Amino acid sequence: MPHDRLTAYACDRAVEEGHSNEMGITAGVCTAHPRRQGDLMRHDALALVAALMLVAPQAASARQPPPGYAVVKLGGYFPVGSDVSNYETGFDGELSLGYAPDPGFAFEVASGTFRTQQSVGGTTAREIRVIPVTFAIRGKVTLKHFEPYAILGTGAYFIHDQVSNATADSTNLGLFLGVGGNVNLTERLFFGLEGRYLFLRANTFNTTTSLDGAVLTADLGFRF
Repeated sequence: MPHDRLTAYACDRAVEEGHSNEMGITAGVCTAHPRRQGDLMRHDALALVAALMLVAPQAASARQPPPGYAVVKLGGYFPVGSDVSNYETGFDGELSLGYAPDPGFAFEVASGTFRTQQSVGGTTAREIRVIPVTFAIRGKVTLKHFEPYAILGTGAYFIHDQVSNATADSTNLGLFLGVGGNVNLTERLFFGLEGRYLFLRANTFNTTTSLDGAVLTADLGFRF
């Protein structure tokens, strides 16, 4: 047996037995042998890789924000439809609940209210109030402190229309699309801005009224 292989064999025996063997080679000396050093290095490398494989998924999941969120949105409704272009800007408020099964998209349900009115000579001639119940999909980019997104949604819009002392109600399907962005204040709390364009018709008083308009809101949300 060649000397290196014989020495390596003796080293293995010495390390296993923990004392000097018949060749007078001790376990302490063997740890300095090139082959033994190589075995130890390979063992340490494999242990390091295994540790990283266990830790990396946990670290990656820790970096992702909680999937659920609730958002309060406050802002204005700006009528631009041909039938309401001379109507006043009205209040818009909304509460949204969402869930992000993936960092790239989220589902969202929401409800709230917005309004607009037409004034003639300082007197309200017509007032329209709307309560939407909507479902939307967000496509988003999850960054460390900022989350830009695009949103597309639809839903039922419950419309109350008042002209002088006469009132009429209708329920219509609406569609909206928009963009926005959130800034993380903490891991769970965030602030954002959102702009939407709404496509909506009201069927009241035997007349179809276009309620198309822009909705701009400031948002405060909490992830859970």
